[in-house]
Amino acid sequence: MMKRSTYNIIIISCCALMMIFSFFISRKKNTLKEAKKLPFYNTQLENVADGIYEQTTNTSFMHLTLDVTVKDHKLTKIDIVKNEGSAGKKVEEITEKMIAENKVIVDLINGEEVASLVFLSCVDGAISQGVIDNGQVDLSN
Repeated sequence: MMKRSTYNIIIISCCALMMIFSFFISRKKNTLKEAKKLPFYNTQLENVADGIYEQTTNTSFMHLTLDVTVKDHKLTKIDIVKNEGSAGKKVEEITEKMIAENKVIVDLINGEEVASLVFLSCVDGAISQGVIDNGQVDLSN
């Protein structure tokens, strides 16, 4: 009788572990799908007027608000107003890379690629607000 109950416990434990593993795999796939749908405008800094531009990007796994400062077509400051969610804090250093390289598309943080994409999308969305069209900032964004 003891062998049978031990066998049942092992079977139930294995099933529970498989369910938990499946849940995390499914969650990771959904997070990746959502990150792939983030908007990217491919805004060129030479087309952005001086200013401070705020952008919020919300996903199911991260809520991010940034103030992005552009001066003389250069990223000079990126203030993190709000950063909530999984992995968000680990990726904050990506803003330093953007400023140092003066571009939005930089190498993603190793191991935190999905959260890095949220930062890239948020910065790109912010500076897209300052695009100069015929000498005027396009306020329709």
